[in-house]
Amino acid sequence: MRYELKRLQKSLKKTFIYITDDLDNAFALADKMAIFQHGTMHQFDTPRNIYETPETYFVASYIGNMNFFYARILNSIDGHYKVELDDHITVNITGYNTYDSDRNILYAIRPERMKLSNTPETENQNITKGKIIQKDYQAEYTQYYVQLEYGKIIVVAELNYNLLLNNALSNFFEVGESVYIKWSVLAGDLVYA
Repeated sequence: MRYELKRLQKSLKKTFIYITDDLDNAFALADKMAIFQHGTMHQFDTPRNIYETPETYFVASYIGNMNFFYARILNSIDGHYKVELDDHITVNITGYNTYDSDRNILYAIRPERMKLSNTPETENQNITKGKIIQKDYQAEYTQYYVQLEYGKIIVVAELNYNLLLNNALSNFFEVGESVYIKWSVLAGDLVYA
């Protein structure tokens, strides 16, 4: 059906308005998307930008899984921010927006953008430490629930195919194992709460 709708729209050279809560169809069919909640539009952008750089908590949480941290900007220079998360972790991020200091902000990062490791080397990455408390094998990926040192629980999702390609079967972590959680300075976004 998606193929037929796109073909029809292109052949008619008309704008289609497709209203759905089916995210798979929305992402596949849309050139632009509008995300509404209770009649208020939260974001209007391309599907890629809505997924990659959500602007509000609602958009970020509605479009896929996300880890959220309360955020406080410590300093910023030319789009590079030093941010304190949950009053416990200091991270560096690169942002594309400016943020109103009078509004509450959250740091949002998708589970697939975080990686688990046994070693603390960073190479321009953010890092924190935690312990795996649950592991869910879900065919194409494994979802790990990790309790950070200060108690917060986050989710990290790793593609099983990548682990197999890299001959990294030993990188399947186990419940109870202490791990480092790493992610790029580009991996997360600040969003308005």
